[in-house]
Amino acid sequence: MADIKNPKVMILCVIADRKPVDLHMFRNYEDAQTIMDKYHGVPVTGAEAGDQVSVVSLPPPPPPSEQLVWQAARATGAAPSYFRAFGRYIDGGLIGNNPTLDALTELSELRIALRATGQAAEAEKTNLKVVVSCGTGLIPVIKLKDIDVFKPESLWDTARLAWGLSAIGGLLVDQVSPMSSCIVMLLLLQSYGTPEVQRVSTNVRHFRLYSAVLLDSLQLIS
Repeated sequence: MADIKNPKVMILCVIADRKPVDLHMFRNYEDAQTIMDKYHGVPVTGAEAGDQVSVVSLPPPPPPSEQLVWQAARATGAAPSYFRAFGRYIDGGLIGNNPTLDALTELSELRIALRATGQAAEAEKTNLKVVVSCGTGLIPVIKLKDIDVFKPESLWDTARLAWGLSAIGGLLVDQVSPMSSCIVMLLLLQSYGTPEVQRVSTNVRHFRLYSAVLLDSLQLIS
C-alpha cells in the first residue's frame, strides 16, 4: 500500500485471532506510534497506539510497505455470514462501523505525533476542512414487537423473551455503531474547533450522504 503516495488511505478491519479482538487500520502511511518510535530510536514492532499488552506472542500486521491493496480490501469486506474470514481478519464494521470517528481519532493522534517530533508543517496537513461520509441508507422508524427481557414462566413467555433479546440486541448494535450521530460532531468540535467556534459550531463542514431505505427492502432482507 505504500506505493500509493496520495491520497492517504485508511481501511478498517478486525483482527479476530485474539480476545478481545482488535481494530486494525491498513494504511499507506506511517501511524502515530511508528513516527514516535522512529523519533526516539525505539525498534518498530508494528504495535499501534491502542494495542493492548498481550500474554501470548501474536505477530503484528504487516507494515504499509508489505501490505497489498487487494488483501486489505478482502479483509475489510469479510463480513461474517456473508463472506469467509480472510486469515485472522474480518469485517472492520464489527467494531468501527462509523469510520468517521476512527478517521478523526487517527488524525488527532497523527497531529500530536508530528508536532512532538518537530514536523509542524506535516502536522498542519492533518487539519480538516470538510468531512464527506457516504452511507448505504437511512433506516426508517419501525415498531418493535417486544423489548421486555424477563425470567420466563411459560412457553409463551419464552417466545416473548426471545423477541425481547433480539430487539435489545438490535438496539445495542444501533447505539454503538451510529452513522448520523452527535458524537461525530462533538469530536469535530473538540479536535478542530477554535475556542470561540466550539461554543456555537465547528469550522469543519460535515456532510452525511445517504438515501432512505424502503420498508419493502427491509422485509426482503429479513
